[in-house]
Amino acid sequence: MIQQIGMATRRSRLSLWQADFVAAEIKSLDANLQIEIVPITTTGDRRTDVHLAQIGGKGLFIEEIEHCLREQEADIAVHCLKDLPGDMPDDCVIAAVLERGNPSDVLVSRDESKLDDLPKGATIGTCSLRRASQIKAYRRDLQIVPMRGNVDTRISKLDQGDCDALVLAAIGLERLELQHRITETLSHDICLPAVGQGTLIIECSADRDDLKTLIGRLQHHRSYVAATAERTLTQALNADCHSAIGVYARYINDHDVHLEAMVADPEGNTVIRDQATGSESDPVALGEALAAKMQALGAEELLHG
Repeated sequence: MIQQIGMATRRSRLSLWQADFVAAEIKSLDANLQIEIVPITTTGDRRTDVHLAQIGGKGLFIEEIEHCLREQEADIAVHCLKDLPGDMPDDCVIAAVLERGNPSDVLVSRDESKLDDLPKGATIGTCSLRRASQIKAYRRDLQIVPMRGNVDTRISKLDQGDCDALVLAAIGLERLELQHRITETLSHDICLPAVGQGTLIIECSADRDDLKTLIGRLQHHRSYVAATAERTLTQALNADCHSAIGVYARYINDHDVHLEAMVADPEGNTVIRDQATGSESDPVALGEALAAKMQALGAEELLHG
């Protein structure tokens, strides 16, 4: 019987909030379980001076935490699903997809101007190609300024005048009780979210059947279905951290799921957007079907040149 669980996570304030949240969820299954949080400082956290794509992409955050699982320095790991690469290593599995929170992006502006009201040539801080391409497609006059770091660091840079506004994930601000900094929630017509945005997952070693059984009780069915459809599409389009791709799945009734996706070139000059609906019973088929429609429109060529 499992008595203690070591949980690996990054050291940022948001990551530690998420670890505490997941620890409480696990303890709801068995109040006698002891949860030890194991904070990890990854290369991606240390190297905020360069674009993630130059040092290995978002997978860099994940790989070093997975190393802790392999070395048995921790039993499980907590990740934002949007940071998870499309291909999981054979020796690690997603033990549970937790209930999705707010998937949207928000604008945080220094003078509280909304996106439509920002002056011509205003600077937007983001290192996300997905966000940058969609913002540029919506307003060509805006300038994108590379902006990495955790949520607190980015807001501090905004307040110091490094840019006029930021585009951030709503869920991060909500979890850190920084909702008062949100100027505007961006509609999905303007900025479609990243795959799995707003969703936490718990990862463990593939051979830990005891953990898979225990943690699997936290699986949220609808969030799992949405995550599967979204991840299937991105994998089918061979998208990675270099890709400007947004995707969002949502239930439209008790059994059917609507999937919408967009791909763009980095400057937002060309945007391909499409949608499909399918049964919750086969989210893989839904993701593959929409990917095929978008491939026929030239999505892969747009993503990969």
